[in-house]
Amino acid sequence: MKKGAFKITLATVFVLLVGYTIYHSQKKEIFSELALNTLEALARNELPEIEIKCDKGGSGKCYNMTWEEGLYGVCRFDCDATGDPADYCNSLYVGFVNFCSAMGV
Repeated sequence: MKKGAFKITLATVFVLLVGYTIYHSQKKEIFSELALNTLEALARNELPEIEIKCDKGGSGKCYNMTWEEGLYGVCRFDCDATGDPADYCNSLYVGFVNFCSAMGV
């Protein structure tokens, strides 16, 4: 009786393992097909247009903190537009840094 239960358990585990392997391999094919479609679109230069949203007003997203060097080192900080959404410059911080540098701190 124990040998029969062991065989049934072993057969069940084998069937589940084969089923999972088949399911997992089908999932990979879908991903590789998606990657292939993306590569084909890149090759044909058919990429969708991307809208880059930048903040306006001289600070925020797409601005980078820059400085001007003077006779005694850094004199003035400012936010300059870069067009890169990863860049960020805070005008309040720039004003604070300019105030502190003017005070000699």
